[in-house]
Order: sequence, then structure tokens, then C-alpha cells
Amino acid sequence: MLLPSVDYATAYFEFPTLDKIHGEPTYVTLTKLKKQLKANAIAVVSDLVGGHFGHLGLVLSPVEYALFSNIPYVRPAHPGALITPHGTAHHQAVRLREENQESIRLFRETIQVEKALIKQIVARIDPE
Repeated sequence: MLLPSVDYATAYFEFPTLDKIHGEPTYVTLTKLKKQLKANAIAVVSDLVGGHFGHLGLVLSPVEYALFSNIPYVRPAHPGALITPHGTAHHQAVRLREENQESIRLFRETIQVEKALIKQIVARIDPE
């Protein structure tokens, strides 16, 4: 099951283009960049951590995220190939398959959102 290609910056991000940082980044420019990234990460609705803070956990450290939520942000891991034990009832096998597909969807969504955020950063900071 492949996720459709989503342009998260255009479809969801509050800041589709981050402010450009010219030359050496400063505390002020990096703080502004982080605020924009936080707004973008929150804008992508997610079922992780109850869904209240989107993918904010991709932008914040665990300590910073704890200021927003009592439940830690845990990046979903790839669940691996589904192995249905021999003799599993049909309804249980269907449930296991659906749960596996949902776990893969969340994993891929998280990776895609993270890549979109990184792409934004790279595009807005001078290479030198």
C-alpha cells in the first residue's frame, strides 16, 4: 500500500516557504525559523499522541515536547512484514492486516513530513 505523494508544504504547512536566512545564522534568525517549523509540524494532523500537536515531535527535543504534552512523541517504527500465525481466524487475520497497514501508513507519513521540513530548511539557509 503506497501513500499518494503529498506536497505537505503546499497542502498543510502554515509557512509553505520559510524566511530566507542570508549569511551566518543568528540566534534571532534561527529562533524565527524554529517557530515557523513548529507551526508547519503542528499543521499536519496526525493520530500520534492523541493528534493534538500534529508532528511537533519532529521539530522539538523530548524535553521541549514534554512542555506541550504529558504523552511523549514516539516516532512510529516500521512494523515489518505481517506474519499471520497458522490457524488465525479470518476476522482476526483481517484485523491484523488492517493494523499493520495503518502502522505502515503512519510510519511513511512521518518520514514524508520530516523530509518536507528538512527540504524547507535546506532551501532557506545559505549553503556556506
